[in-house]
Amino acid sequence: MVVVSHAAAYFHFLNTPFILNLPLGQGVSFFFVLSGFILTYNYPKLSGRTEILRFWRARFARIWPAHAVILFICLFVFPPAWGVPPIVNIAAHALLVHGWILRDRFFFSINPPSWSISTELAFYLLFPILLWEQKKNWWAKLLLAALVVVGFVWFGAGAQLPDSGKCSGLTVKGLMYINPLVRVFEFVLGMTCATLWAKIKDKQISPKLLTVLEVGCITLIVAYVANIFNLVEPLKASAPGRVVRCWLLYEGNCFGFAALIFVCALQKGFVSRLLSNRICVWLGEISYSIYLIHMMLLVLYGRNIHFAAAINSPIMFAGYGIALIGAAHLTYTFVEKPMRKWLAPSATFS
Repeated sequence: MVVVSHAAAYFHFLNTPFILNLPLGQGVSFFFVLSGFILTYNYPKLSGRTEILRFWRARFARIWPAHAVILFICLFVFPPAWGVPPIVNIAAHALLVHGWILRDRFFFSINPPSWSISTELAFYLLFPILLWEQKKNWWAKLLLAALVVVGFVWFGAGAQLPDSGKCSGLTVKGLMYINPLVRVFEFVLGMTCATLWAKIKDKQISPKLLTVLEVGCITLIVAYVANIFNLVEPLKASAPGRVVRCWLLYEGNCFGFAALIFVCALQKGFVSRLLSNRICVWLGEISYSIYLIHMMLLVLYGRNIHFAAAINSPIMFAGYGIALIGAAHLTYTFVEKPMRKWLAPSATFS
C-alpha cells in the first residue's frame, strides 16, 4: 500500500484520481497494530531490569542497522532538508528521534518513510510500561490511549493548523499522522488483540467460519480504503473537521486491521493458511527493507526517467518492483540478519 501510494507520482498508469484519492498510507496503521500484537505475543511479560534491557537490545538490533545503512546511502540521494542544519537533521535520524520532532523538515527529510520507524521506537521504549499487568488492565490502557487521541483532536481543532506542507510550524499531519502519542493507540490496540486472542486461541472454531471472517475483514478494509476519502471530504470545511479527517483517513481503519490480525492469528482459515506459504513468509521477512528502500529507488528512477520515457509505465513499474525486492533481499541477507545475530544473538526478532 505504501509503495503504491508513493509510486503513483512516478508511474503514469498509477497517477489517476482513483489511486491518488486512496489513503494507502493506512498501511502504516496495519504495521503499528501488527507490531503491538506480535510483541505482546513474543513477550507476554518482562520481569525485571535484565529482561527489559534484553528486550530493548533486541529491538535496537531489529531496526537500527538497516536504517543506518539506508540513511547513509540516502544522504547522497535526497537534497538537504529545508532550513535545518544538516548535522542536526542527520543526528536526529541516526538516533531515530526525527519522528518525535513534529515538523515536516525533520520527519519527512533524508529518508521520508523512516518517520514511522522513529515512531515505532517510541512504542518500544513504552512497551515495558504498557505491558505491566496487561491481562488485568488492558481495557484501561486502551481507553487511556483513546483519550490521548481525543485530547490531540481537541488541541488541533483549536490551534487552527495548516494541513501539511514545507512549513516551519506544526501541521495537522504532524500532529495526527506522525505524532507517536497519537499513534500509540494503534499499538495498544494490537496489544489488546494479542491479550484477547490468547484467551481463545485453543478453542475449537470451524475453519469455514474463520475463512468467512477473514474474507469479511478484508472486504471491510478494502471498502474503507476505497470510500473514506469521499466520505470525509466535507470535514475539510472546518478546523476541527480537518483534524478528525486526518485521523479517519490514515488511522481509522485500525479496527479493521486489528480484526483481520486477530482472526488470521488463529491460523485455521483459508487466508491465513495461504499467507503461510514460503513465498509470503520470505516477502514478510524482507518487508522492512522494502519499506526503507522503496522511496530512495523511486527518487533515483525519477531522476533518470528520461531513459525510460519510451517504455510503458506498467513494464517499468514491474522492473522497479523486481529491483526493489532484489535490493531488499540483499539488505536483509547482508545487513539485517548478520547484524541481528551480532548485536543480539539470543533474541526474538519477529
